[in-house]
Amino acid sequence: MRVLPAGMLEALSGSVVDAKLVCNAWYDGTLAKANLPIAKWSITWDGADTAVVQGKASFTVVDDTGALAPWGWDEPLSAAGSKIQTTFQCAGYGADLGWWLVTRNQPNEMWRIAGANLQWVSGGASIPVDGEELTRLAADYRFWAPESPPGGASVVSEVRRLMAEICAVVVAPGVVDQPVPSSMVYKDNHAAHVLDLVRSIGCWVRMTGAGEMEIYSQARTAPVWTIQGGTDPAGGLVTVARSQQRTDILNGVASTSSSSSVEIRKLATVTTGPLRYGGPAGWLIQEHTALATTDDGVQQDAQTYLDNKTYAKTLKLGVACLPNPAIQVGDWVRVGQPVIDGTAFPLDGVVTAVTLSGSTAGMDPMLLTVEVAATDAATVGMYVRRNAA
Repeated sequence: MRVLPAGMLEALSGSVVDAKLVCNAWYDGTLAKANLPIAKWSITWDGADTAVVQGKASFTVVDDTGALAPWGWDEPLSAAGSKIQTTFQCAGYGADLGWWLVTRNQPNEMWRIAGANLQWVSGGASIPVDGEELTRLAADYRFWAPESPPGGASVVSEVRRLMAEICAVVVAPGVVDQPVPSSMVYKDNHAAHVLDLVRSIGCWVRMTGAGEMEIYSQARTAPVWTIQGGTDPAGGLVTVARSQQRTDILNGVASTSSSSSVEIRKLATVTTGPLRYGGPAGWLIQEHTALATTDDGVQQDAQTYLDNKTYAKTLKLGVACLPNPAIQVGDWVRVGQPVIDGTAFPLDGVVTAVTLSGSTAGMDPMLLTVEVAATDAATVGMYVRRNAA
């Protein structure tokens, strides 16, 4: 969870008319254009465990002069290394939302003919710009030859080494570091191996507002925010919807050792309940690379990964609520639910996706995907059906 300035959340829960996104364009470490004229914008973070690049953004820059419409590769909105720094501002408060590598621009420029020489003069431009988090650089950065970790390396030290040319790496409280086997071999891009490394210690990563990569534990925590109806600063709830997708379900994990000499492959499965392996849901296996190099170690890796995934991945809640720039992928929140027979049944879950958006007209509701335990959701459903009977 991002730390907000004191008073910012209260300001957001009142009126968000003055809330806006401030964007600065940088190129090669130099501020190229401050306070870009943004007509509308959207930023989404998707924390799915298959997402190498979690954050993606879109901005529409409106420039009356046309000076910002790129022609070359070294301009403020160039797709060859320009970055956009974003800050969410409201009532004089600010919260950094991160840095975005420009991946695409497509100027829509208007022209007029002027002067005795009938010169073409720009009449302004609307410039749609797409961006991705700095992990895009790590996903593009490939190993040209197999490489192994140095002696004595740990997961955290290796993540820092692999990301050294891209961004700083910080570690959240609760992360327990472990050694990395020297027999491990890197063959893919830097980002893919970073994800394998942090998974091996029950962790995941997210980008901070300062453009750093944060390693955080996937262990369940107390909710950091309660989303409920009304005007309480804790968060005005707009809507809650739920969905189930087969692609979100797994009932087996096949772990493979990272050894370059002897491949060890082990399977862990769900053995009971409606999601049991080979039951009504079928056979839904996810592949995983273990840092372990022994039979027992690879088997434990598969079981640990399965235990971590089956808890929260069976029901998704789609939540629309007041914007809260403090909330990040990986945060645990509490979603208010109806009171049934005098008893409240809130659902605690982990945020796996966040979308913030807005325009010159103001801020849109924040959209969250909150994944909750199937057992918790089933309890609510049981009381709802009982009450309706």
